Amino acid sequence: MALVVAVSVTPEKGRVEKNPGLITLDERGVVGDFHVGRSDRQVSILPIEAIERCAAEAGQDLGSGSFAENITSRGLDVTALGLGDRLVAGEVLLEVTKPCRRAEGEICSLHGPVERFIMRQDGIFCRVVSGGRVRPGDALERVLAPE
Repeated sequence: MALVVAVSVTPEKGRVEKNPGLITLDERGVVGDFHVGRSDRQVSILPIEAIERCAAEAGQDLGSGSFAENITSRGLDVTALGLGDRLVAGEVLLEVTKPCRRAEGEICSLHGPVERFIMRQDGIFCRVVSGGRVRPGDALERVLAPE
């Protein structure tokens, strides 16, 4: 089973994400987050496994929120999720709007001309179908969309 390992929010563009221990989501996204209101990128989810891989490749210590993700997961196979798939995280129902586009063999580079945006390659973006709260330790499960 996949789990939420961290939740992050930033009120201003360019600031490091903060890990408050609890986030609230409504129909516009993560309450208090700079990205709130974006129709196709209301909530971002990035697996901790991708952060750990990138940290090892870059030789840097990176943690949850380093890539402006709202939810850091463990055990979620984002490559198996497609457009329209749904996830339950805590009290929240999410729908995938931008699936991950992972390509094997890509190198994580944090600086320079070869920089890759890890969220585009290893993360997913979702819209909020039903709001509520999410905190570390919550289950993160794929659910079937209604027909």
